[in-house]
Amino acid sequence: MRRWIVTLALVITVPALAAPRLTRNGKATALVVLPNDATPAESAAATELVQTVKLLNGATLDVVDARQSDTRPKRWTRVYLGRAAVGPGRLRASDLPDGGYIARAIGDDLFIAGDDQPSERGGTWELDDLWDAAGTLHGVHGVLRSTFGVRWIWPGETGTHAPATPTLTMPADYELVFAPYTGIAAVVRIAH
Repeated sequence: MRRWIVTLALVITVPALAAPRLTRNGKATALVVLPNDATPAESAAATELVQTVKLLNGATLDVVDARQSDTRPKRWTRVYLGRAAVGPGRLRASDLPDGGYIARAIGDDLFIAGDDQPSERGGTWELDDLWDAAGTLHGVHGVLRSTFGVRWIWPGETGTHAPATPTLTMPADYELVFAPYTGIAAVVRIAH
């Protein structure tokens, strides 16, 4: 009788919740998906994610546009960035906080989007524009910081603390929302 109970317990399993996995044992298991017409800010967010994952465990994530993501195996996690993360079955535009970002796991995929609207000062976006049109980039930083312990001490690879982590898996119920305390944020350069 005991043998039947043990056998029955081994046969009955509870299905695991789906969770986004970016890498497994140092090998990529995810794609970074950008909108077909990615902005410089969205491209910078993808570059930052790919470079930091490579520092964490040596894996290189492929970056594709939304059209190409459907041609890849579905078993791979998709990390949707910027406008690619917003739409039916994804994040709602109304969820995005003004001047902030949201990151959410939905099934096997991860969605990161932020307020990437340029300010009234105009001009083109540059990486120096830390709070202007860079919500998605800050969302990527927030995910890497809160989930994988990445810290930036100064710019560049030598100033990035990325603890070795061979397998990068997000919690199934992951959600990170940042809304700034003030609606106005600016970085001002003063020439000497």
